[in-house]
Amino acid sequence: MTILTRQQRERLVIDLYYNQGKTIREIAKEVRMSFRDIGIILNKTLKEKTEATKEQGQDNNRAQCNQQENLSLSAKAYKLFSDRKTLLEVAITLNLRESEVTKFYKEY
Repeated sequence: MTILTRQQRERLVIDLYYNQGKTIREIAKEVRMSFRDIGIILNKTLKEKTEATKEQGQDNNRAQCNQQENLSLSAKAYKLFSDRKTLLEVAITLNLRESEVTKFYKEY
């Protein structure tokens, strides 16, 4: 019988649950851990995955904002029109005059 470190046991639990699809009962029997300890490990990894997903979402939002900043005024206006914004909303958002927005809308 080999003795595993805490980190090795955690990795084993995660592998058995996520990669091999074992139930908590099967994991407890194989690794000789309590349901509570297995739950703590799984909740910790779930929390870490959730935080990583949130960070990726924030990075994607930043990238989209940077891309939108690089677009021309007409492209920004077309995007807003495709998002069903009114002429007034587009004018306010892009800080344009009514004549410019109307021109973009006709082109759209």
